[in-house]
Amino acid sequence: MRLDRFLFASRLFKSRTLAQAACEANHVQVNGEPARSSHALRVGDEIRAFSPRGSIVWEVLAPA
Repeated sequence: MRLDRFLFASRLFKSRTLAQAACEANHVQVNGEPARSSHALRVGDEIRAFSPRGSIVWEVLAPA
């Protein structure tokens, strides 16, 4: 699953466009590295996102 789709589906961002903009602004990290919106998520990845609602950390447990 693409990173921007995951961020939108988890309702952290209200739209996929906002999720993509956050990735471009380096507000989203995967495994401690800034990630592009097209990054493919894998089991075990740690996602750290900084949004207007605050900082959130997820771990991918199963494939989508």
